Amino acid sequence: WLPLDAGLARAITSGRCEDLDALRAREHGTWDRARVHPEATAAQRQACADPASLVRAIDGADAVFLNGGDQSLQYRAWIVDGKPTPAYERLLARVRSGALVLGGTSAGTAVQSRRTRPGAAMVSNGSSS
Repeated sequence: WLPLDAGLARAITSGRCEDLDALRAREHGTWDRARVHPEATAAQRQACADPASLVRAIDGADAVFLNGGDQSLQYRAWIVDGKPTPAYERLLARVRSGALVLGGTSAGTAVQSRRTRPGAAMVSNGSSS
């Protein structure tokens, strides 16, 4: 399990690990995660302090499975302000080399459309019109 989400990616990219809780609240609309999920929060704090640990975890994996949910959040865990994170770059390099299998369900599949065809649109949100 990678403790990666949009809030953590933003904290790492901005160098503001002390703002992790606020960034998670802003990105995800979730509050009080440390009380509800103390182990996951501790893992995120460690990853923020040592972002290279995410790359090492990807290096040690045979496969990565992307979860479902909100694909825009899934996307923002890997791409921050239009720039790929080091974890994303490593993930993509290992997938392209054939060293890593990448799978997903629901949003975890949809978010891969950009990887499959560079520049391809990922449909997220919208209205019935």
